Formats: sequence, structure tokens, C-alpha cells
Amino acid sequence: MMIDTKEDMIGKQNYFTKHLDKIIYHDYKHYGYYIFNPNDVLPKFISVQVSNPIPPEMLTNYDEVSNGDYQYLTETPFVTDEYVALAVGTGKYEEAAVASLKDGVIHFFPENNSHNYMPFPNAVFDEKFIYYLNDYNFYNTLTNDGFISVDVETEELLKRGGAVLLIYDMRL
Repeated sequence: MMIDTKEDMIGKQNYFTKHLDKIIYHDYKHYGYYIFNPNDVLPKFISVQVSNPIPPEMLTNYDEVSNGDYQYLTETPFVTDEYVALAVGTGKYEEAAVASLKDGVIHFFPENNSHNYMPFPNAVFDEKFIYYLNDYNFYNTLTNDGFISVDVETEELLKRGGAVLLIYDMRL
């Protein structure tokens, strides 16, 4: 499979993530992601169905996509045995979502309640999504909207510019 990132008008830090012994690959022009399994000759394509995908003829028109209401994956998904963490873009806006591999449904987090919110993860470890939180203002915004607060010592650490790992053990 050839990878031509020159045609990937979005650009991102990582085109690959890992799950167990598999490699996950995604770029902007695919409506899903690929799983490379060392036991298979060809990668398996996993389609991600969004409600308003970018029409094929618009894939190279950045202005139309970034100012429109088309949906697309902005980051390479993180995969566990039961869930997939997605970053779904609409125009210039990006939101984290989780898809259950059991039902294939993409679950977006409510905009007006951060109680069960999960930022798009930085990694997967031991079948759990990991997020590196080092921004007190972001944390404060979330807690003001219902996100679970940390203890006082950890909150003070964030205020001083420290960081914490949020570990998500998924149960939808």
C-alpha cells in the first residue's frame, strides 16, 4: 500500500497507532482506517460511517471542507478489543467520540455535560485509553461542566503546570 501524505491536506502528527501486535493506519482521504495484522497478507479496511461524509470530488478542496459541514476523521483512531476512539472533524471543529465494535455506533459526548467526557486519547495501554492532561484551564472548564474533579493535591499540581494521566476503562 502506498502512502502519499502530500495529498493529505489535513496533516497530523501520527498516521499510525498500535493495538497489540496490529498497526492502525489512517489518512484523510479514507472513510475509515486500515488494520495491518502480521498474520495477514493484506490490511483490513474498517469503514467509519459518519452522517455527512466529504464527497469524493471535494477531498482536495480544503476551503470547502474546512468551511463546510462535512464530517471526516481528523486523527488516526486508537483501538481496543471493544472500542475505537475517534476524532471527528466538522469544518474546523473537532470532537472526540467512541465507537463500540459490538454495534458499530459512534457515540459523541454531550456538549452540555462533561461528566462522562473523554478527550481524544494519546495512547492505548492494557486495553485502556490514556490521555495526558497538562492544562489546568482545560481541566477547570471541564469540571465546571460536570467532569469529575481530582483531589486537591492533584488539582494544585495542575495549577502549577504539572500533568496527570487520565485512564479510561470503557463501559458504554
